Amino acid sequence: MRIAVQMDPIDTMLVERDTSLALMIEAQRRGHEIWWFHPEDLSFDKGAIVAAAHRVSVAGEQGAHYKNLEDKTQAIEAFDVVLIRQDPPFDMGYVSNTYLLERAAEKTQCAQRSAGRAQHS
Repeated sequence: MRIAVQMDPIDTMLVERDTSLALMIEAQRRGHEIWWFHPEDLSFDKGAIVAAAHRVSVAGEQGAHYKNLEDKTQAIEAFDVVLIRQDPPFDMGYVSNTYLLERAAEKTQCAQRSAGRAQHS
């Protein structure tokens, strides 16, 4: 599977506390392809929802917890799953991204963290 994670910048992660990284590491261990993008990297272009995404390998070592493998702007529908894992604030940018991802939910499974539990589109 191709899994994308919408989240805060990967270089700011705290390995010992970041559950997004733990999810990414486990997905990678199971053989899935891991991508991430920042909320500002999501846009609507010529009728498609696209993200300037980064394919990475991840590890549980602070300071060496990721390695960038590829940068590519691609349609969200190219991913099997999108996890929305960004931290607050949940402002209008967050709301706008949620609406964009909702449009892609017919072809791509989108799940967001909200008040301690996942919500699925």
